[in-house]
Amino acid sequence: MFVMKTGICQRPPLQWPQEVLAASVCFPYILTLQPQVLSVYSMVDQQRKQIVGLSGAKGLLSTSDGVLVFTERDIFSLRLVPFEEQIQALVKLERVEEALLLLDGVQSRCPIDSYKELHKAITCLTGFVHFYQQGFSKAKDLFINGELDPREIIRLYPDIQSCIGEDFQSQLDQENKARDLQVVWQEDRNTFHHYLGFLGDFLSAVKGTEKGLECIKEVDCALLRLYVELEDNENLQQLVAFPNECSLTQCVPVLEQHNRFFALGSLYQSHGNQIDAIKTWVKIADGIHKDSFCSDVYGHIEVRHHNRLALAYVTQALQQEEEADLRKTRGKLQEQLWESKFYDVTTVYERVKSTTLHAEKAILLSRMDEHSQALQVLVHQERDLQAAEGFCCRASQGRDSQFRQTLLLTLLQIYLSSRDHTSAAVDLLNSNTRVFAAEKVIQLLPDSWSVQLVSQFFVGSLRETLHQRRMARLQKALSQTELMRHKVVWTQASQTKFRLDKGQKCKVCQRDLGEPQFACNLSGELMHTSCTGFSSS
Repeated sequence: MFVMKTGICQRPPLQWPQEVLAASVCFPYILTLQPQVLSVYSMVDQQRKQIVGLSGAKGLLSTSDGVLVFTERDIFSLRLVPFEEQIQALVKLERVEEALLLLDGVQSRCPIDSYKELHKAITCLTGFVHFYQQGFSKAKDLFINGELDPREIIRLYPDIQSCIGEDFQSQLDQENKARDLQVVWQEDRNTFHHYLGFLGDFLSAVKGTEKGLECIKEVDCALLRLYVELEDNENLQQLVAFPNECSLTQCVPVLEQHNRFFALGSLYQSHGNQIDAIKTWVKIADGIHKDSFCSDVYGHIEVRHHNRLALAYVTQALQQEEEADLRKTRGKLQEQLWESKFYDVTTVYERVKSTTLHAEKAILLSRMDEHSQALQVLVHQERDLQAAEGFCCRASQGRDSQFRQTLLLTLLQIYLSSRDHTSAAVDLLNSNTRVFAAEKVIQLLPDSWSVQLVSQFFVGSLRETLHQRRMARLQKALSQTELMRHKVVWTQASQTKFRLDKGQKCKVCQRDLGEPQFACNLSGELMHTSCTGFSSS
């Protein structure tokens, strides 16, 4: 057993063999001697690692760099292989889990820098084991933790490896595995599609890290080729529409080959080539270029520029946050968020959700039909109750009265959930007696509220209910009067007799009325039924 001076046993006990003559510690191993066998156990995982046959064994003696083994005739000196060599040997045998366990066990005996480098290398190699077993989630985490150069992954993909510059020298021995992935690419496209999906996830995750920035050109070029291959139009547009490090020399032919001409125009624009961008888009509009992913080039441009305008307003508002008066900039931003139908709500929301632009967040949440969450933001984060009530009016424009009532009921529930907003809830009820239905409000009010507190609302609501009831009766009476008037006209018309003489002419076309069916206008003039739409009477 391994017992500390405090009496605590931090490691599981070793299962001793029979007839042990002697034992010795040579960290991180324990050697046990039997009459015919020398066994080596690891203190890290308590497993037997090696067996050496001996004849006439007598004893063991620890030395500074190993162990001396005595037999009847000989003395053997066993020296510990340096830890780095042991770990590298395990890695070459792809026993990476065992290598990582050993490294952690001898951490205290390794220089800090050496330990860190070995740990990164083993972590990455462990990632490759999961990678080739299609354990992509685990592989991605291990590659990121091991700070793997993204180009080590890019080079494994046959169609994408050309993105890597000639000056790159791989630090890993993955040639055989690269050939295996090429076989998958040729023979099993469905499996290879999963590998492509992993590549996109991994490169997107490392793009903003230190390792990703060191080779950002290769990463962006690889992502562009990948999105084209996967026909991922959304991510492709996201990549080329914003500043990027894609090489025009490498990427333009790829986009042209796959008829991704709108993305090509966006790539030109993001690199400052406005004229080439416009020329490309005009050719799409004129039908010279065919792009199945962009049938409405003008609509795509409109959406993108509305996005850019909204994001520009957001950036300006955040830059001016220290200034006293932001009303002008934020007013323009809020007006665009309410009125424009062309920007991507999700993109703009991702930009503002972690900022202090709470009113703008509420508008964007409303555009995503998250009205309750929007009101929560205005009440609890913006702390502007007037803005919350104004939001209900603005969001319900062009909608029916039931929608506005739903919004105000939601706001009332938010007020009632906090004792600090009791007065705000009463004011909301008193100022919207025409909107709230009394029977729904009663179900929401706390039992502790007195009748006197909400008497003004109930009196106003009752008056409004009586008024609406009387108005409904009046409208019913007027409708019945109108119905009676139409019945009188119909009765008079149905009892009127018409004389149709031989040679009678149609009032409209002046041809003879030779058919039994005919029409008559209010002046008593006869015409063909087919001519009624042309009568000026």
